[in-house]
Amino acid sequence: MNILTTYSIPFPTRPFNRFGSFLYLLLVPLLVTCRPKKQEITPSDEPRILEVTIPGFPPGNITIDNAKQEISLTLPETLTKVDYEATSFKLAPGCSIWQQQDSYRIQVCDNDPSVGGVYVLGSTGKLRIFRFTVRQPRPLKIGFIDNQTRATIGRPLYVRIDNFVDGVPEGNVILTRTDTGERDTLNAHCAYGNELPMNQFDLQVPQRVRPGEYTVEIQKGNGRRAVAQQKLLFLKGKPSLTRLSFFDRLTVAAGKNSVLRGENLFADDNPELLFSKATGETFRLKPTAVSPYGWTVTFDLPGNVTAGYYDVQLLVQGRPVDDRFRYPIVGHINQPALVTLGPWPGGTGTNLLEPITANPLVLQRNKGYRAIVRPDYGDGALIKFRLTAASHASESIIIAQFSGIYNSDYPSTIRMPDLVKPGRYVLSVFVEYPDGRIIEGEPLERLIEVQ
Repeated sequence: MNILTTYSIPFPTRPFNRFGSFLYLLLVPLLVTCRPKKQEITPSDEPRILEVTIPGFPPGNITIDNAKQEISLTLPETLTKVDYEATSFKLAPGCSIWQQQDSYRIQVCDNDPSVGGVYVLGSTGKLRIFRFTVRQPRPLKIGFIDNQTRATIGRPLYVRIDNFVDGVPEGNVILTRTDTGERDTLNAHCAYGNELPMNQFDLQVPQRVRPGEYTVEIQKGNGRRAVAQQKLLFLKGKPSLTRLSFFDRLTVAAGKNSVLRGENLFADDNPELLFSKATGETFRLKPTAVSPYGWTVTFDLPGNVTAGYYDVQLLVQGRPVDDRFRYPIVGHINQPALVTLGPWPGGTGTNLLEPITANPLVLQRNKGYRAIVRPDYGDGALIKFRLTAASHASESIIIAQFSGIYNSDYPSTIRMPDLVKPGRYVLSVFVEYPDGRIIEGEPLERLIEVQ
């Protein structure tokens, strides 16, 4: 007997057909209840920033610390600019920015975290201020451009400072003399705008250095500092005197402790001053004092020197080393003196009165001439120019007058009027006060020829 045939039992299909529809009805709601629900978004009561967009700045270098309320920018190794703008923010659900701006400027060179910021509101109105901070991960370094370890006294100093940008705009470059410890401090400032390269600094002229060797150090207000590995050697430059500016006091005849400014004026070079008049008269003076850093010489005029117009020239080791320039000597501190006369408009820096000479000075009618008269007399006083005929002292004419206050934008201008006849004249300047007082200046050392 075939066992399979003997024990085969028909599949009971009828019970399944009987209860199938009922089981299906139970299965449908079960499947519905087991489906994953859509995630519910809970508004954030705590103001939070999730993401910030700053075009041009590496996204991977931007971190947000919601606990400290900081948006930190870690500077990349190479910067191509210092001005950035945060243009968009991704916030936590329910958060918003109060009084949102189109963009938020970030100046990585000069960043004060206490100023400005992004005001973020939570879902219930809680307000937090997020500040931008700048982080420089690399150490501060200072050295010399193109390895130039020599500098000239009286000239600006150029240095290389790497990784200077850190949000603090300024630092101090300290020069320390290796043998005596004398120090001079220069200011280093971060690039203005987007100047490149950002690691090369054109510092001001050191004021307190002498020939010799110095160490160079950079210090910043946030505690960062660095010392150059090489020493810097300061060398003498060309000795020279500085022309009188409008703000210099005039020298009084027989006066003591008169000062002339210049550079590289060192006592071991034996500087002297040579004064000349248009008549050919000259005299030499040895300074009574020389600045230790080469900026000034102090001298006393001999008692027999009279007021008038002179040239002065610097001598070093008995030889002239600089150009002559005009140097009025007055009889008293309020006596006017004509320091500069040049074409106007134009002709800036031209002084027709240099060098001093006895030859007539030619001036043309209906042309302007810029005049600088010292000292400054203030408002109310009038500075006047007088022409006196060289052959007839009784014939004179006032050709110009202007306020006693100097104005560099609108300089005092002489314009020879048509009524002045061609010929030779003596030019003199005087000051008239509202109360009628008049102070006469010395006549010009040369005649004026009007053409």
